[in-house]
Amino acid sequence: MFGFFADVSVTKDGKTSVAHGLVHCSEISKRWVSDVADEVKLGQEVKVRVRKADGETGRLNFTMWPLDPEAEIMKSALTRPEVRKYKDTTVQDVSAFRDVQQSGQWLTGTVMRTASFGAWVSVRHPMRDVSGNVLVHVTAMRDYFVEDPAQEVEIGQEVRVRITSVDVRTGRMRGSMVEPLA
Repeated sequence: MFGFFADVSVTKDGKTSVAHGLVHCSEISKRWVSDVADEVKLGQEVKVRVRKADGETGRLNFTMWPLDPEAEIMKSALTRPEVRKYKDTTVQDVSAFRDVQQSGQWLTGTVMRTASFGAWVSVRHPMRDVSGNVLVHVTAMRDYFVEDPAQEVEIGQEVRVRITSVDVRTGRMRGSMVEPLA
């Protein structure tokens, strides 16, 4: 399950309006949530705060996580222009990897970086002189729950990975280190 929808009542100048938004399962608790029904029940009152508001679509995303001042400071630091300008915005050409994705071929790659949600693995195309970076999400690292990717792989470690998705427009590839189900 992906989460649950919550209605929030907002009162301003004596006028009450209701906002409808999503609480993704990753925003319910800092621990793994395998079944949303174990955490909340239909009609239950919960404390949420707005995590993201999209003015174009009118969509709201809520979180149940407590406000973490240290995390908020880090988040605001990353949006400052002097910090943002150092971010690499180059879109990698991943079009050559579409055939590798379709074949389901395993590649050997090197772990370049880890984050709380996964690891980036640098791979080379088996037939062409092309390389690219593949994000292996935490849910695609092992066939069991992985709490910390840095406990599963190390930077510089060689791993086997299958490319599961290639997005030529954004230059992103996703991969898996888990054997597919037969």
